[in-house]
Amino acid sequence: MALVITSINAVPDFTTMRPDGTLSNARIEDLIWNGLGNYDDGTGSTRPITFEIPNVASPSYAVKVLLQGICQLPPSYANASYTVCGTLLTDDGQSVTVFKSSPLKAPPIIPQNGVQVLITPDTLNVPAPTPSIACPVLFRWAGDFSWKIKPDGLPESILQNRLRQWYSYHMMDQIWAWDNSHAGAKPRYDAVVGKASYMEGAYGGVFDLQAWLNCDEPRLNCYDLAGVSQLSCMLLLGPDGSEVLDSRWVFQEPNGYILPGLLYGWTDRGLCNNPFFEVPGHPDVLVKVGTAAGRLPFDRHAWVEVNKKATGRRGVLDSTCIVENQPGNYYPDDGHRTRAEFADVHIDFNASKPPNPSSVVGNLTDVLSWAPPNSDTNNQFSRGNLPPTNVVRVGVSGIGTLILSKHMPHLPARLREEVEAAIARGTNPEQPQRAFNNASLKTDTLVPLIASVSSGSLSTVSTDLAEGVTQLELRFRNIKYGES
Repeated sequence: MALVITSINAVPDFTTMRPDGTLSNARIEDLIWNGLGNYDDGTGSTRPITFEIPNVASPSYAVKVLLQGICQLPPSYANASYTVCGTLLTDDGQSVTVFKSSPLKAPPIIPQNGVQVLITPDTLNVPAPTPSIACPVLFRWAGDFSWKIKPDGLPESILQNRLRQWYSYHMMDQIWAWDNSHAGAKPRYDAVVGKASYMEGAYGGVFDLQAWLNCDEPRLNCYDLAGVSQLSCMLLLGPDGSEVLDSRWVFQEPNGYILPGLLYGWTDRGLCNNPFFEVPGHPDVLVKVGTAAGRLPFDRHAWVEVNKKATGRRGVLDSTCIVENQPGNYYPDDGHRTRAEFADVHIDFNASKPPNPSSVVGNLTDVLSWAPPNSDTNNQFSRGNLPPTNVVRVGVSGIGTLILSKHMPHLPARLREEVEAAIARGTNPEQPQRAFNNASLKTDTLVPLIASVSSGSLSTVSTDLAEGVTQLELRFRNIKYGES
């Protein structure tokens, strides 16, 4: 449900000078915002207005602010009362309602696809500086307002749940369809060893977002897909700054033989229940369901679970191998299945039971349920049977390149702090001026310049950090000069 503000007019009580020297005149209606140019930085109005505070004690008072907008109301709003609210975020991250309209009435019948209505409250109410006395001094509200529709008698969770459903579906659809035409190819699941290329590992860690956007690596695995999924979940925040989807990283070992589906990046090969068909001796993409012969299982698997329902029901996000949801319709798991439902449609239980050699049983246990929480999401893991020093954190803990960061979680705390401090000292505080120095120091730029021949290949990359100095060392093999 989207509320689009088209214009805001006002009838101020006092004349106010604008930044450009013009005036907003008292008792004359004036257009203060219409999205076409009378604002700074794309959002802020350049036409401030001034109202008189009533000389009476009141919790709120009405101001002549005339808002006009368009909103698509869902069927659940039929015959309901609702208000239009304008909120500001305070410096400490709290959402404060500044403007609130008198109740408006929705149509008595709304079709399943919703109805578009014109939003035109004639006045908006503003809270008094204090609820007990009228304030004798000037004060102001300033900032970027967020506008929303708030229904009377409908729980906020209904709106939150609709947002979860739409966002998670859209997010997983974009991850499944991801392709970088500039790079020339979409990454494919690593059908040899199932190696991660963009995510540090099974427990999460740093995600190399720039490499993902560039499609730098041709192969990936479920850790990479779980990483970009959780990173996407972090973008959807509520008014209080918390993560709406409340994403959790789940790692399972063992997982099991899989039922037929479309493997990420391999849709041209059709249905697949042998994700490691490039392993010698296991060439078939699709084998007989219910048997382990001629194929290999997911011994390990990672995905993300989110709070998809208002009841707290958690659902799975996974695009590694997508199954048929309706006849002929394949799409990723976008949170509509619980973990048990996810296992039912993905695990070939008949093939995953002993006496098959792998003894993979398609269990529902999250191996990391004991682990400490990830610092960047609201994970609530409890400690269990594994040593707490085994994993520092769970899930996506940041974005960056993996060359320096992949070993960081395993360093002693003191050494890790020293390395982080050294990296911070070696980081440019701002972009260099183009006229001074704008050379690319990316490895894929430097390698062909240094190697000079197509047969040369990069061997190792290392970075030395000291006070005021950062030295990048590239070593090559199969080139004429063995210099660094």
